[in-house]
Amino acid sequence: MKVIIDCNVFVMAISSRSPYHKIISSLRAGVYKLYISTEIYFEIAEKIQEKFTKEVADAFLDALTVSPYVISSEPFYRWNIITADEDDNKYIDCYIKSRADYIVTNDKHFNILKQISFPKVDCITVEEFVEMLNKLQ
Repeated sequence: MKVIIDCNVFVMAISSRSPYHKIISSLRAGVYKLYISTEIYFEIAEKIQEKFTKEVADAFLDALTVSPYVISSEPFYRWNIITADEDDNKYIDCYIKSRADYIVTNDKHFNILKQISFPKVDCITVEEFVEMLNKLQ
């Protein structure tokens, strides 16, 4: 399974006590492949550092960098579908470029995608993704 994960999901999942930590442990186990662009990488760094510390952010980013299940995917076209928060478009662009199966997010800005037939972008919630992971392991 190929996924794009909203940076806020990682913030929610990073603690081993989080009910969403399965997302991190499943990535380490190779249950899915994470596709990530440079823009997404830097947003993950920023959001984790805001919530935790620079050391935690650096350790997490180092783990992403060396993981064989994290694939760099640099979009060459900007779709500009989300107007409510244009910064979210980086996830759609990476999704389309990488031909991912899902974007994992709880961000309501992505709800606009349900009304758009082209390009078809499948989003699932964090809870739905954890449920999928539980069924796979």
